[in-house]
Amino acid sequence: MEEDRTTGSPKANTPLTEDQIIATTLGAPQLLNSTIYLAPYDPAWPALFTRLAQQIHTRTATSTRSCCMIHVRPYIPDDRAFVLSLAPRLLIGMPPWRDPHLWLTAFQDWITVSIDQHGQETMVFIAENDHGERLGFATLSHETHFTGEHQAYINELATSEVAEGGGVGTALIQACEQWARAQGYRILALSTGAANGRALGFYRHLGFRDEDVKLVKLLTESGSDNPNRQP
Repeated sequence: MEEDRTTGSPKANTPLTEDQIIATTLGAPQLLNSTIYLAPYDPAWPALFTRLAQQIHTRTATSTRSCCMIHVRPYIPDDRAFVLSLAPRLLIGMPPWRDPHLWLTAFQDWITVSIDQHGQETMVFIAENDHGERLGFATLSHETHFTGEHQAYINELATSEVAEGGGVGTALIQACEQWARAQGYRILALSTGAANGRALGFYRHLGFRDEDVKLVKLLTESGSDNPNRQP
């Protein structure tokens, strides 16, 4: 697409490529006021408009997620069903050799303990928007490292699928950090699955550091023995 140097607009009768049409429509709507030449119907047009619709949908969804302020508050009993409903989200990144049903049951039990002990042994935070729509939760507890140092530990953190990527997790982490500092702790710790690359990147971006690495060996897997082991 050539540009008229006097107006900064596309020259008339200049065909646009598929990507240029999408970029123009989404990123520079003012250009649509200019005279833009489109060739007669082309069989590729349906795919083009499908792509354009997907781009608009993605931007609309992102805008919807970010249009409201995120508030973090302490847990109340009415939040119980919502918090437990997010337990399946904690299976993301689960290693394939683990039983998903046992994994889910364990998380549900841990979450239940956290909300039952809220305000005593644990702290539970709820993230919601301006409309009071719940978006995610985090649970914390007091922990003693093997060195004897006391620290805060994030037991679980999950957001609803529609809120993912909208800053909810960051808001929850910030609330956890404030709570940990108020308790006088120097360290805030958490654990996540090694296969959960997105979560690992998210936490590292917020300043968390790798500390422990837990390894497992499947003794029942064929060929799992170390080939270098002496008979």
